[in-house]
Formats: sequence, C-alpha cells, structure tokens
Amino acid sequence: LTHVSKDKLASMTVPMLEGWTTQGKDVKHITRVTGYFSYTNQFNPGKQAELRDRYRSSV
Repeated sequence: LTHVSKDKLASMTVPMLEGWTTQGKDVKHITRVTGYFSYTNQFNPGKQAELRDRYRSSV
C-alpha cells in the first residue's frame, strides 16, 4: 500500500507516479469495457484497440 500526500502528488509527473505506485512490480490492468471486469492482456486485438481509443480524463 502506497501513501502519498496531496502536495507530493501534485508535484509528481506521471512516470514518477507510476514508479512510486508500482514500485517496480508487474501490475496487471483490469478494466470494464464490455460490461464486466477483465484483464486487459486477455483482450483480442479489437478490444485492445477500443481500449486505446477510449477517452481518458486527467487526474
């Protein structure tokens, strides 16, 4: 579990935040594209393209 203060979080870049939260560990991504949760590495090429094309909001 990683704890980051609001001030520290505001000063971090995305690569810094990724390194801080994953701590070098292999992280599996889960999303709900088709109405249920699934690991993204199991998506077929069409679903992977749909995931890449989705709108992403900034943090």
